[in-house]
Amino acid sequence: MKTMEWDETEPIIRKFYVWQNQPEKAWFQKAWKALHEAGLNSYDTDIDRHWVIIRGAALGVMYNDYCDLEWDEYSDSSGCVSELFWEEAINHLRIGAMATDWIDPNGDDAHSLFTDAVLGLVAEVRLPIYNALLASFGDTFLLYAGLWGSRSEGTDQDNLETLADTLFDQSGFLRKGNPDAFAYVNVSAMTAKDA
Repeated sequence: MKTMEWDETEPIIRKFYVWQNQPEKAWFQKAWKALHEAGLNSYDTDIDRHWVIIRGAALGVMYNDYCDLEWDEYSDSSGCVSELFWEEAINHLRIGAMATDWIDPNGDDAHSLFTDAVLGLVAEVRLPIYNALLASFGDTFLLYAGLWGSRSEGTDQDNLETLADTLFDQSGFLRKGNPDAFAYVNVSAMTAKDA
């Protein structure tokens, strides 16, 4: 069994970076570690390898959805996925074969079909990714703190308790941040295709 390491997936995830100096890279590295801990970045076959790539893209889509809710920082997930069309590590025919259940090969041009296929596959993997993130971060409060802190350079993604204490009071009420963004994390909306 092989494992896709961070440096192999970072070119995929980079397409989803939102901030100029890329402070979110630390969050993505911790998230990728969460997938590793859950066995979600391991593969035996080329199909399995492409599923790992899809999980990397899913992290990006989920992060972009969060940024849109938290800071009204619009990100076009379809546009980001569209950029993956030119990644050498991705075989278009493989992606098409993986998405045969919901893609009409006679529909659009190859680029549009690819984008639709990847977005459909991303929807399939969001729940296991969400569960892996919760297991690794510890709970929804710490996952939210990690996401909230991802916009700032130097946020220690491995020690989020202090940051979480500034965001939530002792009863778990959100003091700082956007309630819609917290709901996205807290009520499993991260698992939805169009959050």
